[in-house]
Amino acid sequence: MLTHRPSSRARHHAQKVALGVVLAAFAAFGTAQAKDKVILQLDWLASGEKSPPYAGKALGYFDAEGIDLEIRRGTGAADSLNKVATGAATYGYCDISNVMMTRPQGAPVKAIFAITSKAAHAIITRKDTGIKSFKDLPGKSVGTAPTASSNLFFPLILTDAKIDLASVKMVNADPAALAPMLMTKRIDAAMLWVTNRPQLDRAAKETGDEIVVLPFSDEGMNMYSSVLIASDEQLEKNPDLTRRFLRAMKKSFVYLRDNPEKVAIYTDEANPSQQPVPQRTESLKIIVDLLMWRGEVAEKDFGAFDTKLLQQTYAVLGRAQNFSPDRNPEDFIDRRFIPE
Repeated sequence: MLTHRPSSRARHHAQKVALGVVLAAFAAFGTAQAKDKVILQLDWLASGEKSPPYAGKALGYFDAEGIDLEIRRGTGAADSLNKVATGAATYGYCDISNVMMTRPQGAPVKAIFAITSKAAHAIITRKDTGIKSFKDLPGKSVGTAPTASSNLFFPLILTDAKIDLASVKMVNADPAALAPMLMTKRIDAAMLWVTNRPQLDRAAKETGDEIVVLPFSDEGMNMYSSVLIASDEQLEKNPDLTRRFLRAMKKSFVYLRDNPEKVAIYTDEANPSQQPVPQRTESLKIIVDLLMWRGEVAEKDFGAFDTKLLQQTYAVLGRAQNFSPDRNPEDFIDRRFIPE
């Protein structure tokens, strides 16, 4: 019986095809392996302006930039800054005031992206406490997280209201415990952010109470607050990664502006049972309308630092912490990587 043997030309072609398949497989494997591992350290719980990266991760924004993103919850701005400074995290959320306070002391960290151009700090209390303004705080207990950036400015608020800080009983607690402590009347007020209101409003309705919010911004504190940070070493050694990371982050923030409900769902899927989706959505709408976009920030400008507001932020911090703001505020930021 005769058998057909392929010609040498056909065999050569088959070998080339097989080799191409193998090389393609290796290329795909290499591409998958080439993703840069990035640890994003939050400075609080997964809520508010900390929500967008969860949506960006689910939507593939970071994958598209060759980034394998891990998001870790935090316990305050100081904790996040320390982790970024020591290399325990690649990038982080932080209050710019913490950068301004610690960089002159040697902390090798800079702000690389502006998130909120209005401070979210607030005292939140219940109507039954009788607290209607900051002047009503003497003799009351106020819960706060030890590393919360709001602690930097609370003394200034009290000074302007002519209140002795010693007359207010400060209670340190974990960030996640503050709202439950407030609603169970273990404290009279809590140092939180304005975006916590929807969560507390719902809890107050169940107990027949009412929530009262005292924003720091109502007392004249116009300043930058939440920013993204990176270490000096990261910025110098991995500039391309920083650009790719910020592109994905900005795309995530834009998605939040247009789809707060969907961002709430993505965040809830990654952090189940932390906060009901309707409350998340309301918090996100607050932060978009009042703190981030505010109806006046053009998309191309989002993330950039305004020189005048940066100087004003530094001046407020100097007054709050009783030091002369004699450094150039530009020393605390790095504008090179902000997406246009």
